[in-house]
Amino acid sequence: MTAAAWSLVVFVAFQVAARCFLQVEGALASIVIAEEVRPDRRGAALSVLGMIAGTSGAAVLVLKLVADAVGDWGWRLFYAFALVPLLIVAWLRRNFRETRAFTVAAETERVQRSFFPHVAPEHRRLLLGAVVLSSGFGLASTPGFVWAGNLAEIDYGWSGLYVAILFSAGVFGFLGF
Repeated sequence: MTAAAWSLVVFVAFQVAARCFLQVEGALASIVIAEEVRPDRRGAALSVLGMIAGTSGAAVLVLKLVADAVGDWGWRLFYAFALVPLLIVAWLRRNFRETRAFTVAAETERVQRSFFPHVAPEHRRLLLGAVVLSSGFGLASTPGFVWAGNLAEIDYGWSGLYVAILFSAGVFGFLGF
């Protein structure tokens, strides 16, 4: 949808929806891993998930090189490329079974069916803190990444160095996981 944006306001609205979708998918993947992978392998599985998510910098680099070579697509190529993982996620969503924890909760009638989940009063403050913390991180990191790239490429002409920084950041991200 972002590639079809006809104005800045529409672009921002589509990006908000897309980023919410990505965050939910990442959270769901972590939940499935936490519920389905045996405890001695859980950390490794979460690390692999983090490593896959960390490849986005390298993917952007490759797409930038392709976009520069193709010319006419420009920035819209990045969003057209995103259709591939979106189709994979759609297929996975239709073909994955529910987790065992969900099945047990459903059998004992502990699954909440309301749109807004019930949060026990003693957990509401912790949930609000987690939401504020993760939202603040997203608000700071997203424009920081975008503007750092803009500054490096346009204002400083660091295209080669910026590429090296992206690759080294990916390596340190993998090591961190």
